[in-house]
Amino acid sequence: MPLGGRVASSSEPILDKSTLRAEWEFETDWTKERYDAWLKNELASDFKGAVKASGLLFTRYSGRDFESMEITSGARNGKLRVRAVFVSYPD
Repeated sequence: MPLGGRVASSSEPILDKSTLRAEWEFETDWTKERYDAWLKNELASDFKGAVKASGLLFTRYSGRDFESMEITSGARNGKLRVRAVFVSYPD
């Protein structure tokens, strides 16, 4: 989350037989373009990034586990509202 962002909601991590999943949303005064560029830079060394029609998708292998972070965003009440979903598929 960029400096000055405000958490709007979050979930406790949910662990089932094959995945660990966590979600959160936050608001920022940043533009979508600024946020996307910042996030790509922040995650570039650890994740492989891709642009999807719905937003951004970052993936990586961490040890033998596969992890993904999906980011969607849009304007809401004059702010950028960002939703992040992290999923780990343990080996």
